[in-house]
Amino acid sequence: MPKRAKVPPAVRREWLQAYERGERIDALAKTDGRAPRTVKEHILRAQQERQQEQVRMGLLKDAYSDHFKDLLGVAQDLRKSSLRPHSIDLVKSGDLRQRKLLAALKSHIPLSPLWNACADWKAASELLETRERAVKQDIATAVTDLRRSLPEITPDGFKDSLWFVVEQTAGGGAMSHIQYREKKDGDIVRLEWGPFCIAQLAAEATDEAKNESPDGVQSKHQKMLGEAMSRGEGGLVARLADPLQQWKRAQAKIEEEVENLLLRRIVSGQCSLCPGGEGIGGGKAERKRRTG
Repeated sequence: MPKRAKVPPAVRREWLQAYERGERIDALAKTDGRAPRTVKEHILRAQQERQQEQVRMGLLKDAYSDHFKDLLGVAQDLRKSSLRPHSIDLVKSGDLRQRKLLAALKSHIPLSPLWNACADWKAASELLETRERAVKQDIATAVTDLRRSLPEITPDGFKDSLWFVVEQTAGGGAMSHIQYREKKDGDIVRLEWGPFCIAQLAAEATDEAKNESPDGVQSKHQKMLGEAMSRGEGGLVARLADPLQQWKRAQAKIEEEVENLLLRRIVSGQCSLCPGGEGIGGGKAERKRRTG
């Protein structure tokens, strides 16, 4: 007796659809020349396969949702890290998960303006850091020279106040609201400018040393503040202003592109971490390993 042909998956799906429309199992069996038992078994099998597919699709949907959340999370980390200029990577190089997610995001959107913005941000940050070191060194040298004639100045406070005005002026801030004040401590008077202690003076010599002489601490400090805040070519502020503006433009572009990603919610393209498979590149590499 010849062996009956196997029932193809497409046929059992047709039997399930017909059965769910109300057709009887014995009628389906008669039409296709099959035993009713065979038809019934394959209808049950088709139901199980459909349930498994529904579960798989549900899991895949959840996995993709989590995948997109991870990708958008690393984009948010980029934005957060870009808020302050520094020359290190926007994503911590020691964090393997973050590095993988960043590479995955680049695979999804390789042509996004975000990547040029990140490169511009890093270049501007490195230049800004180099300029800041040079400016701070120039300030330190000037304060060291001044202390030879005014030993009563407080070097750290003097340097910090000058750096503060350079940094703030380069960023567009104003210093007019900051005032000088004196704080007496026994026989010593602290001369302060805003939060910075710029000198500690003997009480009996305060007036002369503080302000009444052109060589007084306050007079010297005011003069150096004016020089520090000058935007003239080659000045301290001018050396910081250009890279700072470059950094701000790059940071604003990062902000814009990350916000666009967050509003879209779904990231286009594919990567090796996409759920349901090995993704771009991964599959080829794995097949080569298996057959190599």
